[in-house]
Amino acid sequence: MANDCNRSGARLFAWRPQHELAGIARNALYLLRPDTYVALADASGAPDAVDRYCAARGLRLSGPNGRLS
Repeated sequence: MANDCNRSGARLFAWRPQHELAGIARNALYLLRPDTYVALADASGAPDAVDRYCAARGLRLSGPNGRLS
């Protein structure tokens, strides 16, 4: 997972009990829009979920920060 995050410019956060209290699933993958809307929530945490999401919408990750275009 860390390698995929580095490749795309995504961020990986350490799990904390407060996350569960906020309703965030452990080991899940979340894709947030710039306005912080949750665009994708994948409980499996599989990195290819982002690839599938982007492909279905004609998006691609690009640039040093993995920004969608």
